[in-house]
Amino acid sequence: MDENWRNGLDNIKIAKNVLSKKDLHELKTYMYTNMAFHETYPNERIPRTDGKDFPIYNFLPKNKKPTNLLEKYIVGLMNGQEHHIEYWMRYNDSLNWHIDSDEIIERTPGVKIKATEEYPISTFTFYVDVDKVVGGELQVAPFDKRDFNLLTTENYEPSQGTKVLTIPPENNCVISWNGPVSHRVLEQQDGKRLVLVWSLWKEIPQGFRKGLHWKPSTIFPGNNDFTDQGFSTSEDFYVVSVEWPIKEAI
Repeated sequence: MDENWRNGLDNIKIAKNVLSKKDLHELKTYMYTNMAFHETYPNERIPRTDGKDFPIYNFLPKNKKPTNLLEKYIVGLMNGQEHHIEYWMRYNDSLNWHIDSDEIIERTPGVKIKATEEYPISTFTFYVDVDKVVGGELQVAPFDKRDFNLLTTENYEPSQGTKVLTIPPENNCVISWNGPVSHRVLEQQDGKRLVLVWSLWKEIPQGFRKGLHWKPSTIFPGNNDFTDQGFSTSEDFYVVSVEWPIKEAI
């Protein structure tokens, strides 16, 4: 990629009412049933004690048929499997500015922790359940290759004058873009926001060649080896390869 390469906002797309009420209810029920939430703070997601929670990062190669309900719906919304699919879930959380990349290789023990330059073809954010939400807006900004190193720092902000698009969460709505686009999620004050996100890849990223499903393992130690590279200890962790924990027939 040329060092002056820049991706703007002209390819941001919004699709509404993408699933029928019946299908949306099935998907929402499936996701809530297989996620765990904090007893005292019900708006916070925590790992299930029975180990059956969704892995945090997941991958469906284009030559492999869907084996769970999430993959089934993603493939259906894409009208097939022309590309490899990475997918994950988010619930009521916020995110700093970033671009989507090969996060598995960045979070693998024994690998020097640095942002890769492997990017997906496109990314899709599907709001499966939005209920009385205050905050939690998605913000997107052009990605400038010259800002790549700055973007990996916790306090990064787009340069003054940069156009930033703010998109409030909307039930049964998909937001998508092509190539790397800078984006973040603002802090949410109230309500429920359940999101299914996926990216399309031309080639299988290096990290997913070692496994299709990954869960968090050890939090990064708070030392200069990590903090100097722009990672926050609250967000950063190692991952380990696991099997899909839910037995189901698709």
